[in-house]
Amino acid sequence: MGQAWLDGVISAVAQHGTGVWFQRHASEWLPAEWKAVDSQPEQTGVDIEGRECVLDSQGRWWAKGTDTLDVWFDSGSSWASTWSGEAGKLRTDI
Repeated sequence: MGQAWLDGVISAVAQHGTGVWFQRHASEWLPAEWKAVDSQPEQTGVDIEGRECVLDSQGRWWAKGTDTLDVWFDSGSSWASTWSGEAGKLRTDI
């Protein structure tokens, strides 16, 4: 996953909120260069945990996690809220 893919995720979250991760199908999150070529239909499925999956152009199955973005966002928000804004001083002792 490269910078262009990450920029696309950032843009989607900025425009639609963190719920966009759950609203879009797994195939919509694959980087363009990993999507099936036009001559092959997109293959999707469900893994044993019930997560939607998509087959990429290299024959690898990808499952969209259901908690990764939430944990990342919650963790980043919690960390950011501990800063006072005064030359990097912490408001709390963690």
